Amino acid sequence: IIRKYEEGLVMPDGQNFREEGTGTPNLNFTLFIPRYFSTLKEANVYASSIIKSINQGQDRIVIQRLEDLLNKQPTTENGMKHNRIQPTLQGDYGDLNTEIPPLYIEGLKEFLLRLEQFIQEPIDKDTLLYGIDGK
Repeated sequence: IIRKYEEGLVMPDGQNFREEGTGTPNLNFTLFIPRYFSTLKEANVYASSIIKSINQGQDRIVIQRLEDLLNKQPTTENGMKHNRIQPTLQGDYGDLNTEIPPLYIEGLKEFLLRLEQFIQEPIDKDTLLYGIDGK
């Protein structure tokens, strides 16, 4: 994961292990959940408002453990000390449930449930989630 700077905003951007200089053995991916708007301007304003709120006027990116997201509790620095998966990007531990609209949280949970059913094994509860990229 790297910081992506775009139009005055900072977002997490997944990089794969084949990318020189930024590679990682972790599997990184971005899940895009569609939301339709009347105009491109309206869509950009909406996405920017969410990302600006997360950034808090800084280069802030929020990180949360999957188990904490599912339990609707914030991830803490103390809680991360024993997490088997460590972040590849510096960020603030927090609660995506309070920073991202429910549409995207519910879409993520539904996707992960379907993925578990497809691969027939649970997604690791230590999985880290970063908020948020926008297109």
